[in-house]
Amino acid sequence: PISQQEQLPVLLVSASQDKTMKIWELPSAAKLAESSSNKAASSVKKSKVTVIAHAKEVNDVLVSPNNKLIASAGQDKLVRIWRFPEGDLLGECKGHRRGVWSVAFSPIDQVIASAAGDATVRLWNLKDYKAIRSFQGHSSAVLRVGFLSNGMQLMSSSVDGLLKLWHIRTAECAGTFEEH
Repeated sequence: PISQQEQLPVLLVSASQDKTMKIWELPSAAKLAESSSNKAASSVKKSKVTVIAHAKEVNDVLVSPNNKLIASAGQDKLVRIWRFPEGDLLGECKGHRRGVWSVAFSPIDQVIASAAGDATVRLWNLKDYKAIRSFQGHSSAVLRVGFLSNGMQLMSSSVDGLLKLWHIRTAECAGTFEEH
């Protein structure tokens, strides 16, 4: 017997240099297993949702841990928040002075972090899309950001070759890791 979970469609979000974000409905696990046993290729010809997500390239997309939101990071200096899986725009986070390269949802709070070409990491409130805090200390573009310690710390990596560990509550750098 096939479980209900295995029959549910799998959704995938993708982003592109063509300014779009797409939401794809992939075949269920059961359908994929069936097509592989028949030695038939399974394909998806068209996205379920396509939106012009940013005015310039879309650098990153991420689905929230609760599967209700998508965050997109754009070369247009914006972080945009979308309803998942519908793809409706809910709000945007403005404040970076260069393109945004990476986004990360907090595992515990209604906040999101972003890393940008302006050498900063920012923390945003998902209720009103306003900046809560700015983390400064890198000398070049910050390319990635992620939450650690159950959402109490952030780790960032930059073109300057440094990894930095940040305390979220104080925006202080807890450690710098060199030679990367």
